[in-house]
Amino acid sequence: MKRLIYFFLLMTGNALAAQTPDLKTVQEYCHITSIPLIQAASDAVIFDAFGHPEKMKALSDTVFSSQIFKAAPDDVRKAMKDTLEEVILSKDKKDKLLKAYSGDSQHDLNVLSSVWAYYSVEPYLIRCAYMKFAG
Repeated sequence: MKRLIYFFLLMTGNALAAQTPDLKTVQEYCHITSIPLIQAASDAVIFDAFGHPEKMKALSDTVFSSQIFKAAPDDVRKAMKDTLEEVILSKDKKDKLLKAYSGDSQHDLNVLSSVWAYYSVEPYLIRCAYMKFAG
């Protein structure tokens, strides 16, 4: 009888461990799903700096039509959508960054777009990792 109980405990422990993904798997998943957001954030700075409002509006369509977005579960799609609308396309936050650090060269603009991409997508990465670990 003890063996049977140990067997069930072992199987239950393995089943619970299988439900929680390891850190590397979660990181890879969240980074892959953040690719359209990173591209949108980088483009948002460039389009804003050069005054292309029509291209800014197309950023949402680009993210929402990506295969990564379409393949993501509902909770991940919602997190991606929230990040895009509340952070990446937030004119107020982006303008503060551009005004504070904008230089005259294309190099400065490229650096700013990279910084904005990192800053604006980081909350999504944290939220994605939490959702994946919380199950």
